[in-house]
Amino acid sequence: EGANLCPTQGLPKKQRDVLFMCQEMLSEIARIGGGLGFRLIFCTQYPTSDTLPRQIKQNADAKLGFRLPTAVASQVALDEPGLEDLPSLPGRALFKTDRTEEIQVPYLKDTDMWKLLKQYKVVKQHEASNTQTESETNRDFIHFE
Repeated sequence: EGANLCPTQGLPKKQRDVLFMCQEMLSEIARIGGGLGFRLIFCTQYPTSDTLPRQIKQNADAKLGFRLPTAVASQVALDEPGLEDLPSLPGRALFKTDRTEEIQVPYLKDTDMWKLLKQYKVVKQHEASNTQTESETNRDFIHFE
């Protein structure tokens, strides 16, 4: 959830600083990563100018939005209204590149997803030291095979 990276005033300064640094890194990936073959997928359920950093949004080659309650929210997500007018059909979305198209994305039930993922197993889990990360698990990544 992209909104988790939104540094709000109620947080301790140290935590806000970490969130600002995360946003800077994501902005860097968005700015130069595309030319190096990296693709950034940034998702949020509640698009506001606070939760959708400008650098990331402006460097996105494509934007995908599902039904939103207002034209203002659609404007934040896609730079144009329209998401508020989508029919209430699960998976109906607007996809914007150089033009905007209404699309239907496939639906995958959780049970089907787990069946597909069952064949994969964890082969390596990197454990970072406490000096590298402050996450509860201290896990940086999990490698699946």
